[in-house]
Amino acid sequence: MTDLTLERHFPVAPEVVFAHVTKEEHLKNWMGPVTMTCSEIDMELTQGAKWFAVILNSEGQRHKMSGKVTDIDPPRTVDFTWGWHDETDARGHESNVRFQVTSDGGDGSIFKLIHTNLPDTEAAESHNSGWTSTLTKLEAMLA
Repeated sequence: MTDLTLERHFPVAPEVVFAHVTKEEHLKNWMGPVTMTCSEIDMELTQGAKWFAVILNSEGQRHKMSGKVTDIDPPRTVDFTWGWHDETDARGHESNVRFQVTSDGGDGSIFKLIHTNLPDTEAAESHNSGWTSTLTKLEAMLA
């Protein structure tokens, strides 16, 4: 299995970042790579909650993912499972995601996205590309 960690600095307080990465009204605006839009979302990340999201690419292809929140410690961390669905809506390999927010020692925040238990290097590279693009949208929102 392969793991992935991405880190970003945001010029806003940890509480603001945490709200943007756990509240559906914000998630729908940045979930998915730059070339995709979030068409459906049920992703209020609270303890024990099940979630799902659907993103569409420019050709209208539908990509669904889902999981369950396994731990939350506001405004520091939220952990959840992650699985992609196939064209029959069957859920595939389950991996784990952690959003971690800490103070930068001033007025800003450090955000870490840790995606673990990916099945192989190819999946890790694909998720690295997807998450990097996705975080570009979050960066624009929090600039």
